[in-house]
Amino acid sequence: MNGFSFIFKNEVSLLSRNKFLILPLVINVLCWGTIITFYEVEPFHFETRGELFYTNFQWILVVNLLLLGLFATYVGGKDSESEFESLVITYSVKNTHWLIGKWFVAQCYGACFTLITLFIQELWFLSGGMEVDEVVQNSFYIFFQMEGALFLIISIGFLLGSLIRSVISYMITPVVIGWMTYITVTITINSPINPRLKLILSQDAMYTVNPYSGIWGIGNILGNSLLHQAVVLLAGFFLLVVTLLIYRPRRSQRKEKFIVITMLVAVSIPAMLLGKQRYNQYDVAFKHYLETGQTYLMPLEEEESFYENRWDQTKSNFSMEQTDLVVVFPLKDTISVKSELVIRHNGEIAVNELELTLHHALSVTNFDNEIIDSFIQDGDSILVKTKEMIQPQQLIQLKLNYEGNIKQYRNDALVEQSFSSEDGIYLPKEAGWYPLIGKRKLAISSPHSHIYSNFDLRNGRMVETIPTAFTVHIDQPYGIPITLTIPEVEKGIYKGISYYGLSLIGGNFKEEVFEGIRLIGHSDLIPGARNEVTMSIDGWRSIEEWLGVPVVPEVIYIMDFMHAELTRQSPSREFLVWDGFVLKGLLERETTRAFYTTSSLVGDYLFNTNNDLRNDSRIVISLMDWEFQKHFGTASNFESYSEVYYESNLAISPREEKLIHMIGKYEQKGEVEFSALVKSVYLQYEEMEDKTGFNLVNAIEVFEQLEIEGQDL
Repeated sequence: MNGFSFIFKNEVSLLSRNKFLILPLVINVLCWGTIITFYEVEPFHFETRGELFYTNFQWILVVNLLLLGLFATYVGGKDSESEFESLVITYSVKNTHWLIGKWFVAQCYGACFTLITLFIQELWFLSGGMEVDEVVQNSFYIFFQMEGALFLIISIGFLLGSLIRSVISYMITPVVIGWMTYITVTITINSPINPRLKLILSQDAMYTVNPYSGIWGIGNILGNSLLHQAVVLLAGFFLLVVTLLIYRPRRSQRKEKFIVITMLVAVSIPAMLLGKQRYNQYDVAFKHYLETGQTYLMPLEEEESFYENRWDQTKSNFSMEQTDLVVVFPLKDTISVKSELVIRHNGEIAVNELELTLHHALSVTNFDNEIIDSFIQDGDSILVKTKEMIQPQQLIQLKLNYEGNIKQYRNDALVEQSFSSEDGIYLPKEAGWYPLIGKRKLAISSPHSHIYSNFDLRNGRMVETIPTAFTVHIDQPYGIPITLTIPEVEKGIYKGISYYGLSLIGGNFKEEVFEGIRLIGHSDLIPGARNEVTMSIDGWRSIEEWLGVPVVPEVIYIMDFMHAELTRQSPSREFLVWDGFVLKGLLERETTRAFYTTSSLVGDYLFNTNNDLRNDSRIVISLMDWEFQKHFGTASNFESYSEVYYESNLAISPREEKLIHMIGKYEQKGEVEFSALVKSVYLQYEEMEDKTGFNLVNAIEVFEQLEIEGQDL
């Protein structure tokens, strides 16, 4: 050890003469200081501190990897470049002491970057009100992420510098870092590249955009990340041992070679075992995702319906009047539920069977009811046959118990759609975790040759025609706060009537009631959500009074982008899901308030297969958006609706010309007449079950007839 200590001290003494080595550390501090300052001076935030930190951390880490990789290459090769190495090899210093001493100096310099980043993160998170245990969790994550990545890249640079005595050694390191950055950036959502390639990166990147998932933080990925980084650290040691083995082997004594070979074996075996374990972890999840895509794969000839979620809706002659659930979380990612359902038969003829929808991973263990003859669970569908005929308007009561694994994945298994653990719970309605009436499409996948998985997967449209009365009993699982889209009436009991349904979350969230609306999300984002409600509430109430339909939401979840995006297929008036991008867009572009309100009321543009009616729904949506702008006080600079439509649509069909002309006549009559037309068109559109058959010409003619007859519009 004396030889190693001497080399280490000597190298530190030589490098400390270069005062510029402190400069990268100072630049790191200044970068983080600037990022934090700009965040803290803003009155409203659109990212949590964690999301902002990790977004910038990923890019700062790339720069640090490049810098330290080149520095390690310099440390490994500087003596051979100055020919000092030729003198050193004549001394009685072992290769291991000589190389490990220099390598350890480079690693210590890299550790300075890690410690500075760790200190800044802890100080900022604690000052921002984050709980101590979550700060500790994030500190573990950032330490192993950064130190593991730097450890490996320094070992790579040192290997290149020690063995390649030319400028090529400095060129290889940037290529390696550039390739890893390309993989990280490219494999996000629906990538054409095998997502398993992310497993060989210097830092764990098995996520889409950001490892920090709002109210769930980094808890769900921490364990896998630590395993990944353990493999990375062992890989760094492996490269060091390889350097020791092949660097001037003639100078190594037999005993020294034996020790090095022993170290090589000692490092290789656990690296391969842990690497295989980490690979299997993701491989199981990815195969689960592939099975999901195949389960919901639609025929190629029906591909167009993938982009029109209204076609997901299936008709049922039954309605769910009441749902009572007792939910237990016996194991990680597992639920056990006792349910009691009250169902009404709305059809005109008596029948003896009905269908329910429940995710296929949840198995019905008991159907306790005297009226049930039999039931068949096939995929997501449960076909129930009764002993006697169910008469029109008759209410029937069903009791069923079910249990199973609720872990579901999206986006190449880089996003967990539903899960339950001590780090967080998420059971969205789209996961099919409680019985839904009718045969529903929980998800739809479409063949796609430009995606590695060969399919694109989205959630199905989960929109109900009538509200359901819910009562849910939940024991506090894992000791973490939980909430639902219906309010908690007493400890562990949630009760309410909802058109949307149930979405259950558990994690580090804050809940408050503002303007009669429940705001639920990360504490960093609640002030921004509160501000947006303040800006929108008058417009919502004005539209509500005008149309005579509920518009003001009852509950708003503020979530991370990926999980918010997964709820977009099921628009709802009473339940909204915002993310940071939505909040930022609403604040910076006030006209988007009308856009999001239109989406919740009308839905998306219909890809109607009837060419004559193809653009009718688009005109309805643009009409509502134009009218809503006035209610929000954000009307555009255009003087008329016709002007807006012609400006935003380059190709106008003859049918559109006719419709815009018909609408324009009412706009010329005045604001009252035009507003009455828009209201009539919307109400007719809303009453239709099958929106694909909506005919705007007929709707305008109905309005004109009502106007002639003088009926209340």
